[in-house]
Amino acid sequence: MRWSHDHRQEFLPLGGASQAEIDAENARTVGLRGGGYPLWWAEFMNERKNRFEFGTWKALWGKLQGPLMAAGWRTFDTE
Repeated sequence: MRWSHDHRQEFLPLGGASQAEIDAENARTVGLRGGGYPLWWAEFMNERKNRFEFGTWKALWGKLQGPLMAAGWRTFDTE
């Protein structure tokens, strides 16, 4: 939530989204993700900045992003 709050001026809310809906979505966001050939990554927003790197987009989604989303957590796409 802190990251989303600190960067809120960089984003435009979707039309019709209430602040409560935006806050609920941001509360489920636990990291950032990005990259491109040859390196794809996901980084958790904790104080230690744990970053996981993958050789392909498919590996990132199969090993980390997909399971996170299935559990109800999200990462923010930085690209």
